[in-house]
Amino acid sequence: MPADIILRSLTPPPLKATSSPAIASRADLLNGDRTGGGSVGSTGFSGVDGEWITLAGIGFEAVGNPLPAAYDTFGRDLYPRAFDGASVPEDEGSPESRWEPVIDGITSSGYEFDASTVMPGREFSALSKGAKTNLKNAKAQNGAPRSTDCIYSTFWIRFNESLNSPPQPGPETRSDKILRVWDRPDGFGTRTSWEGPSKLHLVHKQGDSVTDYDQQDWPPRDFLFNNERRWHRCDYFCSAEAGRQAAWINGKKYEYEFSKDPAASSNSFYTRLIGYDVSQSAYITETLRHRLSEFYEQPSLAQVELSNSLTYDDSIEQKRIYQITEERTDSAVRFRAYYADLNKNDAVYAHIVRSDGTAIDWGRIN
Repeated sequence: MPADIILRSLTPPPLKATSSPAIASRADLLNGDRTGGGSVGSTGFSGVDGEWITLAGIGFEAVGNPLPAAYDTFGRDLYPRAFDGASVPEDEGSPESRWEPVIDGITSSGYEFDASTVMPGREFSALSKGAKTNLKNAKAQNGAPRSTDCIYSTFWIRFNESLNSPPQPGPETRSDKILRVWDRPDGFGTRTSWEGPSKLHLVHKQGDSVTDYDQQDWPPRDFLFNNERRWHRCDYFCSAEAGRQAAWINGKKYEYEFSKDPAASSNSFYTRLIGYDVSQSAYITETLRHRLSEFYEQPSLAQVELSNSLTYDDSIEQKRIYQITEERTDSAVRFRAYYADLNKNDAVYAHIVRSDGTAIDWGRIN
């Protein structure tokens, strides 16, 4: 059986979505069922962030436009005038801004570009200027259209000190939020909040009806609380039609069901807020800061991820790195590689996640 093909180029065409595979003319494109294992072509493995990789196989599940609906990596490719210490634009009229501030009682001190502590391979992170700070209303880009049914948001967050330090109150009194997802800017309709850092429960609000998922096992309380000064990946998914919502903490999934309100809004879900929205400002230290990196929002779970693990397993913590995917057919995916701190001297594996959350373990790419 011919080897699957990996094509790489460091000078790709402009980022765009297309419905036809880049290597559709290759006869060996459909050879092999990529449910695990695999081999690479003769092009070699450079391991350079930003290179373009195409993986071939079958059963990938075609996505017409797999680009994220909104994203922010806080680099100069998105913010040409960015420099260390400059403010991250949050101006509705700014062509560079990827966020839109609103007057809604949710205060924020803003963010600055920070080069001192970043995700590996990135120029900057977004450093909060205060303890209670968040980015609001992710702007839609030229990616996948937003959905009235589903939303998936992922980002990395890192705090500079423990959230369990005095004078902060105990977990039973905390409802701080690190993510809000809405479908209407006036706050009515369908609303979900990822609250924590102690309980980290999810709340689904439909009009005056509230369904609160404060499960005892949702999730471990050491998340953020006692793990300061390290990056945490936070992923959230909601499907209104399926009555399903889930969150992943550093790759481990926690999932719950809710009752769907038959009078649900016809408006599209969007990321209303990421960051740290403190419930009791009087009890936080003024030196508390956090950083954000690698924010992506899309209308489905369909994505490509890289890891050092042979198999995709969200029943445990597992470091996986989201990839910006330019093209996705049933037989090929093309993405712009970002390796972060994966060990490139070890095996690097690709996982192709379908919209239902199941994953194809494509195999080793190096």
